Amino acid sequence: MISSLLLLLFLVGILILLYLGKQNFIFTVYGRIKRATPAQMNINSFARKGPRSKNPKKTYAFSEMNAVSMTHRYRGRFDTTVLRWDTGPILVALIERKYPRSVLPQTAKPEDVFQASLYALALKEKGISCSSSQLLTIYCLQDAATRCLKKQGGLDCLRCKEGRVFKTRFNEKKTLKQLDRLDEVWYESRKPKPNSTQLNCRVCPYSKKRKCEHSAV
Repeated sequence: MISSLLLLLFLVGILILLYLGKQNFIFTVYGRIKRATPAQMNINSFARKGPRSKNPKKTYAFSEMNAVSMTHRYRGRFDTTVLRWDTGPILVALIERKYPRSVLPQTAKPEDVFQASLYALALKEKGISCSSSQLLTIYCLQDAATRCLKKQGGLDCLRCKEGRVFKTRFNEKKTLKQLDRLDEVWYESRKPKPNSTQLNCRVCPYSKKRKCEHSAV
């Protein structure tokens, strides 16, 4: 009798843990991304008026939209953002996908995290809260992404085993500091620091014919 009661309590405990684990997943950044509904309005309208349903648990996905900073004078186009509404717009996550040709990085590249941070900073100018936002940088080889696209008709990168996902919390103070340093170069109050990594020099705006004049290599 006692052994049966202990077994029953054990099984009940397991069921409670499974339920709590499921509930916790729903409210993690991955759970909120997975449950996100494609938004039926643009991100500017969402920031001003919000969705019809003001359910704070509901999340909305915005894809391939412009992010413009009037304060810092830059613009870009993000891959995907996931927002929710709780007395105001909140950025849950910003997703950037990268497709290297041959090698997946072991960690998120600083320049890719900085790019995503700039998009988040531009969204903050629209009145969107970014205090708890997560930046997800997803890397997938070009060949693998092509196979995935043909097979599934879309890229569900968070569940893809062939790619790598890195999560970083948005840091506004660090982003502004990096932006200030970059502005010094853009507006020629400071010369660019030579870089010893040839790959970084290929996309440098100071390069000529893909060879940077300030490179250390």
